[in-house]
Amino acid sequence: MDLQLPEISGLEVTYSLKADSDTSSIPIIATTAYPLYGTEEKIRESGCDGYMAKPIALTEFLELIESLMMRSLRAHVA
Repeated sequence: MDLQLPEISGLEVTYSLKADSDTSSIPIIATTAYPLYGTEEKIRESGCDGYMAKPIALTEFLELIESLMMRSLRAHVA
């Protein structure tokens, strides 16, 4: 989820997705090229499951995706 979307904040979209029972379990990774003080805290509060500042390092990004997918899988199995 890019935080700098046209016409709406990525955090607003995240709030909406996490509030909807049909989409609440979908992992969301926030990204931004303009991190400011307090950005990560706001991202976590919005319901994002992960965060990476741009430019994104591909290996770390793929590792984060894998960890979120495994967490989601364990939650569905439990």
